Amino acid sequence: MIKRIQLLNRSQRLVIFLLMFGGVLMGLVALTLLLYSLTLNAGSRLMAVPAIEGITVREFVQLPGDDAYPSALAVSLDGVVYTASYQTGAVWQISPEGELLELPDTREQIGSVTGLAVDGQNVLYILDRLDPNPNAAGGMIWQWTAETGLQAFNEQDAGFVSPSDITVDEVGNLYVADFGRREVWRIEPNGAASLWWVPPDVELSNVRPTGLDYHAGMLYVTDSIQDTIYRFMADDPAQTEQVYRHHFPGETPGYDGIAVADDGTIYIATLEMGVMRLTIGEDVEVIARDFRGSSDLDVFGNLIYVTNFDSRSLYDVFLNPQLPFALDVITLGVD
Repeated sequence: MIKRIQLLNRSQRLVIFLLMFGGVLMGLVALTLLLYSLTLNAGSRLMAVPAIEGITVREFVQLPGDDAYPSALAVSLDGVVYTASYQTGAVWQISPEGELLELPDTREQIGSVTGLAVDGQNVLYILDRLDPNPNAAGGMIWQWTAETGLQAFNEQDAGFVSPSDITVDEVGNLYVADFGRREVWRIEPNGAASLWWVPPDVELSNVRPTGLDYHAGMLYVTDSIQDTIYRFMADDPAQTEQVYRHHFPGETPGYDGIAVADDGTIYIATLEMGVMRLTIGEDVEVIARDFRGSSDLDVFGNLIYVTNFDSRSLYDVFLNPQLPFALDVITLGVD
């Protein structure tokens, strides 16, 4: 073969050299990427553990498939848990005993879920980004009840850019945090929408309203860029209080979902540091850690249900999700 190559003219020999060199280079690149992927995925599946005494953490329910990516969570007044997929739009209903049911038509109709809320009449509101591509823009709201099934609450031209969470008050007003617009919007039961809140005294390019919760007439908002919590009266958004700003050097927890317990204690899901607890006027404390990306949570009595979103594998093609996807539950007040 070498003699045949030597008989070729200079241009032909150059082409063969480039092809051989390119083949070797591509092989080295492929080997490097394979080793990188093996390194990323070499660890065992993380399991959340308590970070303080007096609580337990356990896996509550496993979700089917390798594309569940549970981004959102809400608990009804009777203790039924709802979660949904950022990647497929599927919504699941889970009994307090952990029995899993996928809601009909959700996988077929919904594009990408980023928020869930349940009102006092067991109406489930589903915030749909329409497309899991993080560069896509748009969104709409669905509603579901056991009697009526899945129905559109508003249309796709609602003006959302990157809606990230939703909550509901006792009279049926919906509030939506839009990460892309850097705003919170209110949608009345008749569908009328209005800009309701923007972060005060902050350069808007540096803020991202992300998580929402309604409690006792007040809205609580997390900012995942500033790692800050705001609150304001739902009927008077002009009067805003900065409840807390994360201030520990070197820490960027990524404040995401937020839930306020009946006693006013605030719980925060952070993508990097697990679940935090905040009593107003004090510092936050991590109460549970080693989740696989805790993006949302909700409180029911002494139970805190938490998602394992595992979102890193959505953006790194070499990183596999740590299957199976699951929800965890924290039990407070354990001796």
